[in-house]
Amino acid sequence: MPRNAAITLFTALLALLALAPTATRAADLQYNGRKLRRHVQPVLPEIARTMHLAGTVRLEIVVSAAGKVTSVKALGGPPILITAADNAVKEWLFEPDPHSTTVMVSFTFK
Repeated sequence: MPRNAAITLFTALLALLALAPTATRAADLQYNGRKLRRHVQPVLPEIARTMHLAGTVRLEIVVSAAGKVTSVKALGGPPILITAADNAVKEWLFEPDPHSTTVMVSFTFK
């Protein structure tokens, strides 16, 4: 029995590692030439995890000259995942630029 418990625990830990977001420095990310100052990774909602829901969300975001996300438009994806991605990109902050920018982003939830 202890061997089975250890195998179950090890399998659960591997599954959690697969779901963990990868750490990316905001300064390394660019969209349409605009560097990110603050990057928030979307979090898979618990209900989506329970339902084993996966999919790709595509968003169109408008970034002001000051670098703030001013508009988010969903282009595709499951609604519950769109909400998670939408909430994350609203927290993003880009480097200032003389003009506002429209950026397309996509997130794949597994």
